[in-house]
Amino acid sequence: MGKIIEVQIKIFSGIDRDLGLKGYDPEKGIYLEINDGEKLSSVLKKLGLGDSKEYAFFKDTIRVSGRFKPADGDVLSCLRISGGGGGHLYFNISL
Repeated sequence: MGKIIEVQIKIFSGIDRDLGLKGYDPEKGIYLEINDGEKLSSVLKKLGLGDSKEYAFFKDTIRVSGRFKPADGDVLSCLRISGGGGGHLYFNISL
């Protein structure tokens, strides 16, 4: 058996209600133990998010695809894609 790692997934846009997560706190997110080298698409199926085309996933501020392989300690954000425009999201971040 391979190495087990832990990732944190923060879900937004009402996805927690779709998954039936009671008392979900988006600041804490969901911690999952997964196999090292496992693709995000596989992790999403375990979480109940089968069709990843409905959602946008980010590691830090970088959008990632279902082929992305999270590393130990990664924090991923999941948002529902809203509207058209090819699914592009832009952030204006002021530091």
